[in-house]
Amino acid sequence: MAAYRLDRLSILVIDESPQVRRLIKSVLGVFGCRAIAEAASGTEAIARMRESTPDIVILDQTLGDRGGIAFARHLRCAAESPNPLVPILLLVSSPTREIVNAARDGGVNELLTKPISPEPLYRRLQALIESPRPFVRTRDYFGPDRRRSRSDTYQGPERRADAVPAKKTATGG
Repeated sequence: MAAYRLDRLSILVIDESPQVRRLIKSVLGVFGCRAIAEAASGTEAIARMRESTPDIVILDQTLGDRGGIAFARHLRCAAESPNPLVPILLLVSSPTREIVNAARDGGVNELLTKPISPEPLYRRLQALIESPRPFVRTRDYFGPDRRRSRSDTYQGPERRADAVPAKKTATGG
């Protein structure tokens, strides 16, 4: 694992299980994180975020009071959201295609499958730090750009019909 100084990173861990929160906090502590807050519910998380703004939110998908994905969507879109731009790492027990798509459409930045282990957690934190995606706003979505890569050659059903291809010059470019 690359050596990052994570001691200045503030993280909010949102999970109903005190054991899971304790485990994540312990692993984050090994990484050097010192500013780690925790919340057992979405309501408690919003209160914590109003007290201090975390750099990253680690959120359980099965959060009881509204569900993790619904909570992520609320953070992204609600007028009263304390930080709609905060990077969100979603913890998922069973990452089905439906859950992955719902998380992506809910504004989640990264997913991590439970059970948690240090190296994958570190890699996701690293991805959030090294590869932040720009945020986009459309009629029905606000959050990180859902496209992982851009391809000028993609011609699928969602390709913009009004895009005009670049003209080739005499030099071939």
